[in-house]
Amino acid sequence: MAILSDAPDGAEILDLGAARVARAEARSGQPYIKLSAGYVPANAEVRIETAFLIDQGDVRGTLAALVTDPDDVDALLKDGLTAQDIQAIMQWITGLSMGESQASLKS
Repeated sequence: MAILSDAPDGAEILDLGAARVARAEARSGQPYIKLSAGYVPANAEVRIETAFLIDQGDVRGTLAALVTDPDDVDALLKDGLTAQDIQAIMQWITGLSMGESQASLKS
């Protein structure tokens, strides 16, 4: 399969760049995760590779993908983060449960 430099005539196009901009404009602001120590800036969108990290049991990698600064992972872990907390964060950011996110990758 080849990536085309120009769209074929009459093609229906999903412009992912424009869709990302629209989602960013629709958000009310920077999302944060509240901890006992303070507020950790979270990514507004989660890269699809995060589902693979979850599937591999890579907790540190998953958390690093959820926050804007990977150095904040230690603060999350120190705060006593649970598996249910990670599920809640994923659902809050994506609107999907972790199981739904992983299932959508496999379909």
